[in-house]
Order: sequence, then structure tokens, then C-alpha cells
Amino acid sequence: MKLKPIILAAFIVCSLSPVSAIDDYLHIKTADGWVVFNLNKADRLTFSGGKMNVLDASGNTVTTISQTDLEKAHFSNTPESTSVTSVIAEEPTFTFDAKSKTVKIASDGLFEIFSVDGKTLVSIPEAKKGENISVEDMEEGIVIMKSGTYTLKTIVK
Repeated sequence: MKLKPIILAAFIVCSLSPVSAIDDYLHIKTADGWVVFNLNKADRLTFSGGKMNVLDASGNTVTTISQTDLEKAHFSNTPESTSVTSVIAEEPTFTFDAKSKTVKIASDGLFEIFSVDGKTLVSIPEAKKGENISVEDMEEGIVIMKSGTYTLKTIVK
């Protein structure tokens, strides 16, 4: 099971709140291209059987998209897909496994961990792809991990 469609589905569900009502359109990139939904007509999203269902206010299905086809999503105040240029997707240069307290480097380069007040906690100038870095001895708390332009804010506990 791929994690990316699950995370994207969670993002979409969490993003559908009254705060997002300012933006009237939900743009979803699928394997086939962008799909745009008018949020005044698409009332809710449901996830079942590996599919995302877009429903209207009466509960009728507007469309169904396989969760494995979900790639990106964002809100805007226009239906034009030209607004898509504001979405920046970047491949992670590392991953963090909170359970094992291990960072796996996915791309050579500088890897750093900072406290929320900006103090450098870890700095590895030449981290190598495939290298595992243990943060088990790090003090518990919120940290910011960075490599290249990829940044992750997480909790070490």
C-alpha cells in the first residue's frame, strides 16, 4: 500500500473546513491530470474501498477517483488550472521514522536539525544517500529537520 495517496487523502479531508470557504475551488491532480471542483456544489468527500467519492449536498456522487491516482491538491478562488503554478512539489531528501528515531538520507548533501528557536542541534555537512542517522539520544521536543530545500517539522519523543 502506498503511503502518498493516504497522506494526500488525509490532507484533503483535514483541509475541508469552514476556514477554507474563502477559496471556492478544490484542485486535485490525478494520474490523468487536474480535476477542479466547485465547493459550492461538491459538498463532501468520502473515502471507501480505495476510492475518493465527491458528493453533492443531496448525497449524489459527482465523481469517483481512485486513491492511488491522487497526487496533489490545493484550494483557490478561481476554477482555472493556471493557479496550479502556485503548488510546489518537492521530492523529500530524507525521511524520518519517529518510532525508530532514525533519519534516512535520500539525497547527498548537508543535513541539519534545528530547535524551534533556531539553535543548530545536528549538522552533517556531507550526508550520503542511504545513510541512516539515529536521533535516539536527542532531547524530546519539536525539531526542524532540513536538507537542501526540503524541511520537515516534527516531534522527537
